[in-house]
Amino acid sequence: MNMMLKSADLAGSTPIVEDRRRPISPLDLENDLSEIAQMARIASLTVFEVVGETEFNRSGEDGQVFEVIQHDLTPDGVTRALFAVDHVVDMIRALQKKLDLA
Repeated sequence: MNMMLKSADLAGSTPIVEDRRRPISPLDLENDLSEIAQMARIASLTVFEVVGETEFNRSGEDGQVFEVIQHDLTPDGVTRALFAVDHVVDMIRALQKKLDLA
């Protein structure tokens, strides 16, 4: 009985796991960035629509504190705005993962 294994036999019986990511094509990168930019614009419009006629008073050092004077905010509107912004964040994180940056 021959106990020696040929390299071809070993390669055929042992799965090799590659931990390398495929490089992203410029076209895929352009598409991903375009989708993120489009969703960011939608999120911006959603936030603007939700905030709408809200009046702020700036105070504090360098005007970094905002006090709401009057608003028409609703829980539904705030939820929509948060969802839109969170979706953009998720898209950016997915791209970072795809590029192996995160």
